[in-house]
Amino acid sequence: MTLIESFDPRTGRARVPGVAASTGEDVDACARRSAIAFPGWAATSSKERAAALEAVAAALDSEAHDIVALADDETALGRRDTHIGTSTDRDRPMSAANPYRYG
Repeated sequence: MTLIESFDPRTGRARVPGVAASTGEDVDACARRSAIAFPGWAATSSKERAAALEAVAAALDSEAHDIVALADDETALGRRDTHIGTSTDRDRPMSAANPYRYG
């Protein structure tokens, strides 16, 4: 696996082990799997799709604090300014799940 060097924005030090890099073959394989999955998804009722997307949203919500901590770690913006989307309540990050709920 090839790693892309990643740096801590607060210290400038390289992070170990870095970030995994995708290859063209990885992208092609993902596109093939997506094409295979599409007919089944397209045949799914809107009610079933909504339930599946709500499950994704709930999973993201359950990890919201960890997602914000990771975003803060990667950007050094501070947790108060680390938003996933936008929020009128600056003490509470916007849910990363909202695109799954509200498109």
